[in-house]
Amino acid sequence: MMLEVMARAYRPTPDVPLRAWLEANYRLPDEGADLPGPYRPEYVPALWGIMHALDVSRMVVTMKAAQIGWTYLLVGYLCKRIKVAPSAMIGLFPKDSAAREFSDEKFVPSVRATPAMAGTVDVSGSRKAGQRATFKSFPGGFMKLVGSNSVSNVKSTPAPLVLVEEPDDTNDNVGEQGDAIRLARERLKRWRRGQLVLGGTPSTKGLSRVEEFLDLSNKRVLPIRCHSCGETHVLAWRTCRGCRRMRARRRTWSMAARCPRRRCTCARCAVRRGMTGNDRRTCDRR
Repeated sequence: MMLEVMARAYRPTPDVPLRAWLEANYRLPDEGADLPGPYRPEYVPALWGIMHALDVSRMVVTMKAAQIGWTYLLVGYLCKRIKVAPSAMIGLFPKDSAAREFSDEKFVPSVRATPAMAGTVDVSGSRKAGQRATFKSFPGGFMKLVGSNSVSNVKSTPAPLVLVEEPDDTNDNVGEQGDAIRLARERLKRWRRGQLVLGGTPSTKGLSRVEEFLDLSNKRVLPIRCHSCGETHVLAWRTCRGCRRMRARRRTWSMAARCPRRRCTCARCAVRRGMTGNDRRTCDRR
């Protein structure tokens, strides 16, 4: 009996897929989240592929638009790693102030709102055991958030997980020793299964750092399925159409995606217009 109790105590936490872990354990905080409470992956289907890539890939690069839920996904991934596979972690931000804002506005409230993280990371605000806004220790590792404007910040600590937020805003030359992202990647050399995660909004085309790293990847995209023909295609501005509508005596614009197939017909519009067979037309207002 005693051996069974000891075995359960020392049994490692099962490594479940990130999407399943977030759905079962992760909670969004009341402050800063539009829909606080349990994390719902079905609300962010564009991030499903990124969740899978974080589980299996050694380098994950996300070139994204603003305000799509990336930061809270990153926080959820950190929580899962802290709980399931604790280790040293480094987060690289453009400036020290951005690192503190990430900790105070995203990470700490999310940890407080997630019951599964209770007792794992001290987010009480006290400085005992060296805890501070940009450094959090936990059993099996620590998380260090640094700015890209200091050589000592970027070069000091090896870690198997390096996160880079907004690569286009990081320093290109830190203390005449090279760009901050390259220096941060050096922290992974000692680890056989090190992982680099970059995510940010691109700046100027051809000069963007996140675009540069995206060119090194397999450039996965998210295809969507047409409701009429069933074929999949990548959402692009050239397939979107806008139309004006009158609502409550006010003229509004709405935008909708159209299937790029030239012979695809919107079945709903064909029924509404009384068209059949070859008389159907492609609907621009789907």
